[in-house]
Amino acid sequence: MEIKELFRQNIPRAILIIFLFVLYTLGGTVNEYLFKYALNDITAGNLTGYVQWQAIELALALLVALLLPVATQTMTRQVQNYIHQIRKDLTHHYYAGGDEKVSKMQNELTANLKLLDNDYATPWIDILSAVLQIVFGVALLISMNWLLLFYSKSSVINDFKQFYFEIQA
Repeated sequence: MEIKELFRQNIPRAILIIFLFVLYTLGGTVNEYLFKYALNDITAGNLTGYVQWQAIELALALLVALLLPVATQTMTRQVQNYIHQIRKDLTHHYYAGGDEKVSKMQNELTANLKLLDNDYATPWIDILSAVLQIVFGVALLISMNWLLLFYSKSSVINDFKQFYFEIQA
């Protein structure tokens, strides 16, 4: 199983998957960025402005919350189509060979394909989402103030050190 073959299975759907995950991550990042304006309004004593920003954030959060299941379902369909293609190729190979054991063929068609789905294809969803979140998060921090990027980096490093020492204890 190769990632490029997975996406070649249905190229328009693959583009849609990437677009949905980018839109999901971008929407979450914009939602976090808008909180800055709501916070500015509430600290300035502008309750109406604060409520308006919160309403915009709520609407955006609901829209973004709907994007993730759609993107995941679309990716699942892509993976299932690819696995069906692999299953078809395996079945053709076994029937053309004729001398394979049924148990070996059954193992290849069920357990190994489930392993491909759970241990290979599904983590790509997490990897894609995490990379996009990191990229958009860094861009957001730089757009606010580039020093925030260094502060968050040192904060993350300190959190990892603390976590590491807690495990060692």
